[in-house]
Amino acid sequence: MKADVRKRHMVREATHPERAASRASVLEVAGIACLGAVMAIHTSELAGKTEEVAYLGFGYMLLVAASLVAVVFLAQRDMLGWWFGGAACAATIGGFVLTRTTGLPMSHDDVGNWGETLAVWALVAESAMVAMSVVAIRRNRRK
Repeated sequence: MKADVRKRHMVREATHPERAASRASVLEVAGIACLGAVMAIHTSELAGKTEEVAYLGFGYMLLVAASLVAVVFLAQRDMLGWWFGGAACAATIGGFVLTRTTGLPMSHDDVGNWGETLAVWALVAESAMVAMSVVAIRRNRRK
């Protein structure tokens, strides 16, 4: 039964490649949306971070720039978008964990502050981007 469904699905994709392409683009659109959220959240927090600790503000600017580059690559269906976006978001998640656990040099204000609303939403978007990047990269390697 499942083999028949799978076979019909493969035949449909072979005879209608535009349908297969549109399915693949759903992941790219979702990735672009996650990166848009990451850019919006970190841009809104940028002024406060540059005043608090300059290197954190610089990190935010790098994240926004890397996310923008990733969006451009994803819009062109280039795998580099998944690598850039996934790596930038993974690094940001690592930074988030450090700021909430040990703190960073000259920045200990957020230690233990796991419930900050914007930070949690950023973490959701970043985690989703990392997960989608893994899926996209693994799919591409199978081809």
